[in-house]
Order: sequence, then C-alpha cells, then structure tokens
Amino acid sequence: CHSIYSDGMLTPLGLVSAALYSQMDFLLITDHETADGVLQLQKEFKKYNFRFPLIAGEENTLPDGHFNSYPLTGSIPFGLSFDKLLETAHAQGASVQYNHPATYSNRRDLQLNGIAGSGLEGWEHEMPPYAKNWRELPAQIGSSDNHNSAFPTERTITYVKNMTGKTFQAA
Repeated sequence: CHSIYSDGMLTPLGLVSAALYSQMDFLLITDHETADGVLQLQKEFKKYNFRFPLIAGEENTLPDGHFNSYPLTGSIPFGLSFDKLLETAHAQGASVQYNHPATYSNRRDLQLNGIAGSGLEGWEHEMPPYAKNWRELPAQIGSSDNHNSAFPTERTITYVKNMTGKTFQAA
C-alpha cells in the first residue's frame, strides 16, 4: 500500500488500522521513492512492543518502469538506474519486484521474455498477454498498488509460520 508519504490517502498507522479492521495478517507499505514513514512506524511499534507484521518497502519509478523493493532497512535514493536500484536494494537484503509490467514499463525484453537473469525476484500479477515465458516467472504478488484504505479483494496469500519481512520475502 501507499501512505500519505507518497500518493496514498492514509498515514502508515491509518493503513495498519485499516489492515487490522480488514482482518489482514500483515501489511507491506511501499511508498513512492521513500520508506521513511513505514520505517518510523516500525520503530514506534518496537518501542511500545506492538506486534503486527509491518513490512517496509519502497516503490521506485525509473525510466524502465516501477519496482518494489522489500523488506528494507532504509530508503533507496531517488534517481538511480535499474542496475543501481538492484544493487542498492540487494545490499539491504531486499528483493526487487517488477510492478505492473503490462502498463508502466519500457522494458520490452522483460515483458516478452520474463525476468530470469535480470536480477529481479518477483513480478506483479499483470503480465502482458503477449509475454512468452510468463508461466516461468519465479514469484507472483497480488495487488501491490493500493492508494486508499479500501483494500481490494485481490490479495497476496502467503503461508508462513511467523510473518516477517524476511519470511514473506522467502515465501
């Protein structure tokens, strides 16, 4: 989800409240070009011993397309190249996901051939209908671009014993 730290409608805490109300088991916040809001809320949760699986991420907009990185321990600088984004996210131990590849992308190579060998670990649900190897992509995330508090019916279902950013990433 996006919060008011980018183009969302709620604060990070408001998103957590809405997630709890919607009976969601975890929440990944990926504001555009910053992880500051969710990272600050994670610190507050730790300070007050509030236990809810809140995962810090960031959505980066590049000429190549949109990419989510998660879990993060710090914001990724704005204006990086695709290769530098991968390097920076991977240095934090994060995975990088290819967002809305059918609509916001200039990477026809990835649209046609998939992400194998690109350094990306996952992709969002909407592959172009003309993609050749879409069935061979390693991971699929459901809705990853929610801007409001009404969570969509499309969700990512992940089975793990104890949800954290790392267990979500591994699953």
